[in-house]
Amino acid sequence: MNTSPTDKPKSRQVKNVPLDLAVHEQLAKLAENNGCKIKEFATLMVDYFTRTGIDPKDPESTNLKEAIKNLQKENNRVIGFIKQQEKTKLNPILDEMALGMMAFKTQTEQLKKLADLEGWFERVISNQKRLNESFKLARDEERKKAVRLFNAYLEEQEWGERTLGGKYVKDPTALNQKYQQLFNP
Repeated sequence: MNTSPTDKPKSRQVKNVPLDLAVHEQLAKLAENNGCKIKEFATLMVDYFTRTGIDPKDPESTNLKEAIKNLQKENNRVIGFIKQQEKTKLNPILDEMALGMMAFKTQTEQLKKLADLEGWFERVISNQKRLNESFKLARDEERKKAVRLFNAYLEEQEWGERTLGGKYVKDPTALNQKYQQLFNP
């Protein structure tokens, strides 16, 4: 394939577009404001219109600011609706859930305290049973001592001598020692 220096690739071929002087000045100003040269800015404009599908002849489609404003209004309306739903529906539900959680927490703490009290009462009852058993054993032991003491007393009375008061006492000192031995083994 022979190429001559006058042949340019298609992408490099250039055509001139005649513009009114006022339009050319406007285009130059727009390009400068966007930091481009006129050629680059024109290429970007064509690309923009191609990508967005906006028809520059249609005054309705070229008003992007109005479209953005309408979208913002619609967005604000949707946000307002969501906020209203949040106020009237979601917040009361969340408040009820928070109250329910607090009540649940309080009841859980009370149940824990009751469980602790139950354990404490079980220990008290167990200790009381052991004390009752100890007292019962001690009472039985004391009763046995009292019976032995009484029997010893009766034995002394039967074998002792009669005193002026009508009591029989063999030897009061020996009797006291015997009583002390019964109560202090």
